[in-house]
Amino acid sequence: MGNCDVFVADFRGRGLSRPPVSSLSNYGQHELIIDDVRAFSDGVAALLAREKGEEGNEGHTHSARQHWLAHSWGGIILSSALARYPSYASSVASQVWFGAKRVISVKSWEKVFKIDLVWGLLFPLLGKIYGFIPARRFKLGADDESLPFLSECSLWVRGGRWVDAKDGFDYAAGAQSMSNYVRKID
Repeated sequence: MGNCDVFVADFRGRGLSRPPVSSLSNYGQHELIIDDVRAFSDGVAALLAREKGEEGNEGHTHSARQHWLAHSWGGIILSSALARYPSYASSVASQVWFGAKRVISVKSWEKVFKIDLVWGLLFPLLGKIYGFIPARRFKLGADDESLPFLSECSLWVRGGRWVDAKDGFDYAAGAQSMSNYVRKID
């Protein structure tokens, strides 16, 4: 319904990206935030700049603003990238997250089963056995997970501070320092 380009990211080890997650995968959400989101957004911007004859305008400074949409933890990863790299805010026209939640604190049997038992006990056990979490093999998720991703993600899901586990970057402080970071729609 109009003239727009849509790009869908299959980040490292997800979807159809190659190589798939394995016991050799040593990347987690830190790398998603600092490397993969930047590379994807900058790559899209560079591609669109080339198509419009703006080759000198590399990276996220491209004049065509991007609309970022994400589901679940993807919204947390993209929010973290924006908090860490506020210069992206000028190139992101809108953000829409569906079902994104960084902390899961609800008290329910579903939370006890999915988060406490599967995520908190079974996944670490599978990680010790296989060297990664083969979630697809056991029909416990859409994607397999690396051990660093499970470790880093678990800290946030269980209510830990919104701080990077590898380098200590404070995403909450980064987000608060940005004007117009989040606009709530009632």
